[in-house]
Amino acid sequence: MEGTPVNFALNNICFFYEKCYNIHQMHQTHKHLHLAGLLILFLHLAVFAGVRGDVAQNAAVVSEKNAPSMQLLGAVAKAEKTPDTPLFRQAKRLQKRVRNLTHVTPSLSVLAKAITERKELFTKTLSGALVADGHTVTPWMITLHRYPTWIEPKFSMGSASFRIDEDRIRSHLETNGIDGLTAPTSATILSTFEDDRKVQRAETDEVAKAGYTFDAEAFASAIKESFDANATEISLAVTRTAGTIVNATGLDLGELTLLAEGRSNFAGSVPGRIANVRKGLKERVNNVLVPAGETFSFNSTLGAVTSRNGWFEALGIFNGDQLIPVTGGGICQVATTVYRAILNAGLPLGKRKAHSLYVLYYEKYGVGLDATVYPGQQDLTFVNDTGNPILIQSHFDGFEAYVTMYGTPDGRAVSLEGPYFAANAPEDLRTNSERTIKKNEIAWKQHITAPDGTVQTHTLFSRYKSIPKSIVKKYTEQTVVTVPTEKTHTAAPDEVSMAR
Repeated sequence: MEGTPVNFALNNICFFYEKCYNIHQMHQTHKHLHLAGLLILFLHLAVFAGVRGDVAQNAAVVSEKNAPSMQLLGAVAKAEKTPDTPLFRQAKRLQKRVRNLTHVTPSLSVLAKAITERKELFTKTLSGALVADGHTVTPWMITLHRYPTWIEPKFSMGSASFRIDEDRIRSHLETNGIDGLTAPTSATILSTFEDDRKVQRAETDEVAKAGYTFDAEAFASAIKESFDANATEISLAVTRTAGTIVNATGLDLGELTLLAEGRSNFAGSVPGRIANVRKGLKERVNNVLVPAGETFSFNSTLGAVTSRNGWFEALGIFNGDQLIPVTGGGICQVATTVYRAILNAGLPLGKRKAHSLYVLYYEKYGVGLDATVYPGQQDLTFVNDTGNPILIQSHFDGFEAYVTMYGTPDGRAVSLEGPYFAANAPEDLRTNSERTIKKNEIAWKQHITAPDGTVQTHTLFSRYKSIPKSIVKKYTEQTVVTVPTEKTHTAAPDEVSMAR
């Protein structure tokens, strides 16, 4: 039998398949190669057995002679059997996708292990906090379910893995930012003009708004390290960054970088007051352009405060302590926000009065730093002494009011110290008349440092009918650092203010 064509063919077929199996062991060849080899083997057996008519005898001889090869065939068939479990069914689906994409097919057991590792990654959670100047701006829950593209899959003939990739995190953050974290925006000045009230204004495409920036590379590194260390919390520092102004007019308006910002909060206001505050910010103060050497007048930006012009009724303060509905009630919220920007910019203050009644709306961002206005009777003014134009922009975000001033910095630096009450005022805190601070007053010190190092200190007083005891207690229990003064300027209000 050894010399028959049947034996010759069978020996060669078994030799071929044995070689295929050895290649499989070395290189993890595709499963369908083994099945094809088996099919070829049995087809040849059937053909030769039909020709000779002695299938049984030939098969017996071949089986005895090629026992090692047939054992290999059995081992291969056994090796290809996989558990019918959800994990291995998932591995089969992944194997098919990997084969289609990369023409590489790791074994099912290798893929099953990698899938298990990926599931473990999806259980990881980082409770993050985005922090600026020691305060949490917004929480950030970081999970890989939320950011699955941060996981990098890797496949080769004999391996498969899923790993958190630092470059993927960085790329995602640079492209998409962080949910809940607002980036700064820019505004372009398209033209300038004088309105019907002789107020210089700029036409812009939008309002430049401050936002938060961060180091994507540092964030990516910290996040990966935290995940790798199985940490559960992470604190990441962000930086509050001003919006920017682009001058497309061709006019020389200077640098137009941020000089200062004023803020206030009008939460709790009645609907009419809310509408008036937002109207004042959006339509009246926004985009006022103050030329160098000129005086800004808040009232001149308003025009006629009438219902015909879109103003609503809300309570105003009259005769010191009377609350009366008046058209335009709430405009003082806008004036107060402008006043705080003036102080932070260190600009020479002209007209200003505080409210005669203490108003809770003005506590946030500067208790005691408020300004009342009433067209024809009380104004808020300042002089632009920077040597270049100043652009004023204003907007609201919910119940937060913002006024920003852009111009050309001249090197002055400004700091505010306070608030001071009668209970916590330093001995040197006096007005020009050398009287001590009264129980119904709140005082601040404004320090303006010139480029040559000289310091001017202005003491700012606000006098009210009375101050709530809870406010006095709240702020007198806090420690206030006193800075030596060289010069005192008083901006004291009258006893009676026509306020809104």
